[in-house]
Amino acid sequence: MKQVEDLLNSVRGTNMKISIPQTLIEEEYKSRSASLEKRFGGKEKVEEYFKQIGEEKTKEFMDDIKKAA
Repeated sequence: MKQVEDLLNSVRGTNMKISIPQTLIEEEYKSRSASLEKRFGGKEKVEEYFKQIGEEKTKEFMDDIKKAA
């Protein structure tokens, strides 16, 4: 992932516009969400964790996942 970011940054430096397909971002988001569920031991456990941390922290958490994707 770091290599891809470095490549994109170097290409951006030459004033080229780069478009990443939304479907690629969505698939990465789904993959990261599935990984989270696997680490927590299921969707129910993830939802339980989100209830514990509150709505605002949950939104920030999910936004961070989207940004990383």
